[in-house]
Parts: sequence; C-alpha cells; structure tokens
Amino acid sequence: MKNFTGPYAFLAGYEYTLGADQLTVFGQQEMVNSGIKFRSRYRGLAKHYTPFVRSSGEARVVESAQNWTQGFGDISTSILVIPEGDGVNNTLNHDLCTAFENGSDSNIASSAQAIWADIFIPPIQARLNGALSGANLTVSDAINMMDLCPFNTVASSSGAVSSFCALFTEQEWRKYDYYETLGKYYGYSYGNPLGAAQGVGWANELIARLTSEPVHEGASTNSTLDEDNATFPLGRHLYADFSHDNDMTGKQ
Repeated sequence: MKNFTGPYAFLAGYEYTLGADQLTVFGQQEMVNSGIKFRSRYRGLAKHYTPFVRSSGEARVVESAQNWTQGFGDISTSILVIPEGDGVNNTLNHDLCTAFENGSDSNIASSAQAIWADIFIPPIQARLNGALSGANLTVSDAINMMDLCPFNTVASSSGAVSSFCALFTEQEWRKYDYYETLGKYYGYSYGNPLGAAQGVGWANELIARLTSEPVHEGASTNSTLDEDNATFPLGRHLYADFSHDNDMTGKQ
C-alpha cells in the first residue's frame, strides 16, 4: 500500500473511524438549523403553542428530534419515543411489515441496482485495480469506495470534502446517483408494490390531526397510542414527527 501515488496516496494511511448508524456533527447542526427555520416560518404559532413531538426509537432519530427542538427553541419539550422493536406497531418505522421486509418484493431494489452496477462499475473497477496493485476490488468494493466520499465528508468536523470524492469523475457520480435512486425508488417508493403502503398508518394519523377526529382505521396504526390523548393528542396546533428517510418516502 505504500506504493499508492497521486490521488490514491492518502489510502496508505487511511483508517475507517466512522462507526455505523450515528448522527454526525454535520447532521446535528442540520437539525438545529431546521428547527430554527421552522420556528421562523411558523413564528406566529410558535409564540403561543408548543409542538407535540414524536420520534421513532432509533438513537440517531431521537437525537435528530432533540436537536430540532433545540433549534426550535423548546429545549424542554418532551419527546414521545416509539420503540422499533419486534412486534411494535410503529407508524414511524416500517419494520413490522414482514411482507415488505422479507417478502417476494423485498429484492426488487437490489436486483435493479445490480443490473445497473454491472453496466457502469466495471470501467471504474478496472481503473481502481490498475492503480491499486493487489487490491482486486469487486463491483461491490468499488461502490463502497464511492460511498466513502459522502460519508467521510459529512463526518468531517471541518466540512472538508473527502479525498475519496476526487477518485471519480463527475459523470461517474451521475451514474452513482442513478444507482442510489434505483435503490430508493424500487426499495421504498412507487417502484415497490408495498412502498406506499408503509405510509398508510401515518397518513391516517395525519387526517385525524387535521380533522381533530380519532383515527378510524387501525390496521396500520398503534391503537394503544392513538386512543390515548397523552400519546396522540388532537386539537394541537403544532406537531413534529421524526422518522427515517426511507419511511418518509412511503409517507409522501
């Protein structure tokens, strides 16, 4: 690895220190900024009302909610955390739907991505292996290297653009963008027959909030929470729910 030169020289001393499933400092600040922006947008309501805040149970989602409320100016606001454990009917998380997670349609996204990867990755793979003697990178390895560009960039405390980014051309990044889009479209959106179904419960809760009437359809909601005014109050002026990006896709 000491023979790496040019744009690849940094790899000789590179160590992966990002961890997994964590909210970066950049992400924390984004959520604070979002809270500030929302308070400004709804300042007329914010002067008189405190938002009712819910969060899915993943640590980084809860932390996102906490940073948002800090930016909004209601640091003392309590957050209703809905667990993501097995058997918990959580409208802010899709894991309970086994047909979506493990059914016949669960591999649509990976299949679509594999087809496109076999088209655009081989030239990249060949170039990387030519420059990195002995690396023998696979198609998946090459994609993982591209992943490290955004991951390392947002994890940088100074916001420095990762050296991984310069290893690929603008056109290659456009192809990578399409690769990731395939994953979202066929994994969680209209390309997946069960994609939109993941948002049904939350949509019913939204209707209940807008009409100040109880949730009428409980198949995709948590009746224990939604029938309790303490955990699902109606008639409030401000609500804020925090979930995962993939879950939000199904709710749109």
